[in-house]
Amino acid sequence: MKPKIIHLTTSLKVGGAESLICDILRHLKNDYEHHVIYFHDGPNVARIKELGIKTYQIKGLVCKYDPIFCISLFKLIYKLSPNYILSHLWSANLLGSIIAKIIRVPIVCVMHLASNVETQSKNNFLRDSLDKITFACSKRLVAVSDGVYKDLLSLSPAIKEKLTVINNGIDYNNVVALGTRQAKQREDFGLNSQHFVIGCVGRFIPRKRHELLIISFADCVKDNPNIRLFLLGSGPLEISLKNKAKELGIEDKVIFASTDNAYGFYPLFDIYVSTSKEEGLSIALLEAMSFALPCIVTNKTKEHEVITNNFDGFVIEEDQENKLQKVFIKLQNLELRTKMGESAKETVKTRFCFNKMINQYKQVLE
Repeated sequence: MKPKIIHLTTSLKVGGAESLICDILRHLKNDYEHHVIYFHDGPNVARIKELGIKTYQIKGLVCKYDPIFCISLFKLIYKLSPNYILSHLWSANLLGSIIAKIIRVPIVCVMHLASNVETQSKNNFLRDSLDKITFACSKRLVAVSDGVYKDLLSLSPAIKEKLTVINNGIDYNNVVALGTRQAKQREDFGLNSQHFVIGCVGRFIPRKRHELLIISFADCVKDNPNIRLFLLGSGPLEISLKNKAKELGIEDKVIFASTDNAYGFYPLFDIYVSTSKEEGLSIALLEAMSFALPCIVTNKTKEHEVITNNFDGFVIEEDQENKLQKVFIKLQNLELRTKMGESAKETVKTRFCFNKMINQYKQVLE
């Protein structure tokens, strides 16, 4: 009989963690008996059901995380009686680790971002206290990048023995095949071959700093009227970002779009940019590199976990973000863009190998 795994996640909306769950399920489908429990609905539910894997949504009676919610979650996990639990995202990690401790089932909590980074708070006493419960009750903790590993150790040095790093990876061949098959046409968005398109994929939330990107882009428009900014995503800041573009007089040059699947949009872009204040290990960034896109990222230092400055992209330090405009202009050089794009593709294929990541997860579970 195959070992039974419960995959417990806060969300199956559009996002890097959610994509990772689907990829893990697709590649480990035949090795285990899988069950997926989630709290917030999203398009990835359908992707999982297409794999023939059972899914269960937990809801509260009055609101999310009320007593009925917690009781329902406990009863379902107890009834399924798994050999392991693999959890993702903050609330699933917390609740899953408590329940796993009670019913004596080992749980591996995947940490996509340290909570003090996610909330942009260094003094959140309640959140820090709840994190310590997760750390104490979990059997193993997985950080999706070296940066997340360091952030978690800074919160609690005592977890070092149970904390391991499994760098996010992507299935390069699958991503490129999907992107090619689902490729969008520039004409659909009022673009042509003369337009230089800067692409960005991510939720419209403060940590992603889309406003900084829009402001830097506005400076470039003065020198090149054919430059365009494509923002793919959704979120609470969408209206304010559109208003910012309008305020700067560039609303006709900034394209907002939302989708359940970003693969077909990467071929529209000439370069990719991420202005996030801090990230775990961005799946969207790896996907963009798979399409031979030179990438620009902002970071605390020049040492970035994925991008090597002046090799497969540019790393802009957080106190030098006024240089974004200059880099946008620099990458309008086709020869440089092609060279860096090919390097970006090789980086993904060699350093972020999907099979290596999957084997590491199997080793941790077993």
